[in-house]
Amino acid sequence: ACLPQPTGMTRQQYVNTFLPLGALALLCLAQVYPFRLRRAIAAFYFPKREKTRVLFLYNKLLRQRKNFLYLQRGRVARQARQSPGLGTLLRQWCRRRWPWLRRYLRQRCTLCGTPETPRHQPCPNPDCSASYCESCW
Repeated sequence: ACLPQPTGMTRQQYVNTFLPLGALALLCLAQVYPFRLRRAIAAFYFPKREKTRVLFLYNKLLRQRKNFLYLQRGRVARQARQSPGLGTLLRQWCRRRWPWLRRYLRQRCTLCGTPETPRHQPCPNPDCSASYCESCW
């Protein structure tokens, strides 16, 4: 008796609800393009400044790549210095003892961690158990 009677929304109520939501979603998607346009206009009027900006970004990218390689080499060296854990030794022993288990006990690339594929390269050093994927090798 005192319960409200539910009614469906009218077309105008749907428009009033979803039009602002759609506009907000469109603004979120289109937000980056004015910034790109602003940079292109500034590059047209200030080419020296644009060249300086591009050179700065290029050198920053080169520094990041060099630093990444340096950090990865250090990480691999640390892993080589550490003695492998019991689980790693057991997994390697099982892989050597039962070759059919290699499908289930896959190694990972030492650098990027991708699962082992037939294209993985083992470390040429016999004392090292590291393996590398094709892109890291």
